[in-house]
Amino acid sequence: TGMGAMSDSNAWQLFKYGYGPYLDGMFTQGNFGIVTKMGFWLMPAPPMSKPFLFTFEKEEDLHPLMEILRPLKISMAWQNGAIAEHISYSAAVLNPRSHYTDSKELISQSRWQEIAKELDLGMWNVYGCLYGLPENVEMTFQMIQGAMTSIPGARVVLEGARDDPGFTYRANLMRGIPNMTEFNLVNWDGGGHLNFSPIGPFNGATATKMFELMREICNQYGFDLITEMVATFRGLIGLTMVMFDAADEDARKRADACSRDIILRSAEQGWGELKANLEYMQTVAGIYNGQDNGLWKVNQILKDALDPNGILSPGKSGIWPSNWSGLRD
Repeated sequence: TGMGAMSDSNAWQLFKYGYGPYLDGMFTQGNFGIVTKMGFWLMPAPPMSKPFLFTFEKEEDLHPLMEILRPLKISMAWQNGAIAEHISYSAAVLNPRSHYTDSKELISQSRWQEIAKELDLGMWNVYGCLYGLPENVEMTFQMIQGAMTSIPGARVVLEGARDDPGFTYRANLMRGIPNMTEFNLVNWDGGGHLNFSPIGPFNGATATKMFELMREICNQYGFDLITEMVATFRGLIGLTMVMFDAADEDARKRADACSRDIILRSAEQGWGELKANLEYMQTVAGIYNGQDNGLWKVNQILKDALDPNGILSPGKSGIWPSNWSGLRD
């Protein structure tokens, strides 16, 4: 596709587009092809990178911090992905649940506040990084710092200010240095983990509503809400983790019911899922049902044309060949 459709293209990995329709996206998150070749875009290290953290004392600060963050992100003053971690997410990365409580009951609001103080963090913790010439980085950071700390009680933490493994792994990631620290999340409560990403508009009202609804659903099924808000340019991802004891049959059943509820109740708010565990692909595909299921119909036509026998990941993203009857329920 694109420039790669030329027999002797020497720009295939450098320029994504070509002549006519741009088809590459059709092979993203899909089952229409097999990756046989790939190119990597390498970036030179910037003259300076400045990772930082802003902490916020109250859960109610989520609304104003998102309103402040949105124009910074849209204008690209905030250069990288902006992550607002709830204290639950920060705590789960650092320690298992048993480190904070011996009780099987939901962790209370007051206990989350205590945990935030124990970890010297806020109820919301927003990570970011700036890159470029030192003078430009410092000038932009002063602007961002002034905006973010306009919320009462907000603090800024810079690299080297304290020995904080949570900050260190984030700083490394934001510099392009991969690590596995965040996988500690799965140790929260017995190793079971399901991940959901409802997406809505990037604003304070949506962020607050999304946070409250995800907490209501998770708590209803007996699970702590482990969450972070991921700010794209104009969309907001309410990353929701259902963490459970995989060896407990009752916990598995509750986690399954909770997961389906998250998908369907998010759809009622107009929030679609970005990705899904294999178990829920059909459910997620079913909420993209506008225009008389127009998207699904187009996808099935493409599947029939490219893979009529269902050799390539049949059922991925809810897409099946038309001769596999009875599968869209």
